[in-house]
Amino acid sequence: MKRVSKTGSRSLIYQDMMLSLLAFFGFLLALAGASPASTRDISASTTTTNTPTTPTPCHYKAFDKPWILKDITIFTPSGQGNSSNATAHGTVSFHFCDRNARLLLETDCSGDVIGDACEAGDGGYVSCENANVGFKLASGGVVMVERWYEDNCLGPYPYNSGEAFGQNTTKMSIQQGASGTLASQSELLVEITAMA
Repeated sequence: MKRVSKTGSRSLIYQDMMLSLLAFFGFLLALAGASPASTRDISASTTTTNTPTTPTPCHYKAFDKPWILKDITIFTPSGQGNSSNATAHGTVSFHFCDRNARLLLETDCSGDVIGDACEAGDGGYVSCENANVGFKLASGGVVMVERWYEDNCLGPYPYNSGEAFGQNTTKMSIQQGASGTLASQSELLVEITAMA
């Protein structure tokens, strides 16, 4: 009679247990209507990878075209500057047009002129109908324009906004009348000169 070592019998016991477990799992799969091959296919199709995705490139909004100021008029009443008519003041008006892609904007602008300047009381810009645009007139016929805009490429809120500035000198045609002086210009291109 051949003698079997204890380690050999343990090995046979483990083999029997493994075969029993495999048979049991095969039975469960058969009950579920799946085959081991389809289980492998499912697990292969649901495998996830940790491959980093390339972020979508951000395209900054660009001011590559000048702004257009149309139908600029400045009316100065005859009494302005005269001590007997100290309350008289002039007016300025024009139409602002931004034709830059993804920044398109049109609005009307107007304000009071005192002397040959027009600015907000604190030395700032006068808001147009669309408050994202402001302007002021300086001596010598210089028109300064600012434009506020949003651009998510600049950063997350509240860092996603900026301001663009531009200026140009008007070349107005002048008409004198009994009630005052009307200066006008049909169009003025304003190049963007600064960004903030």
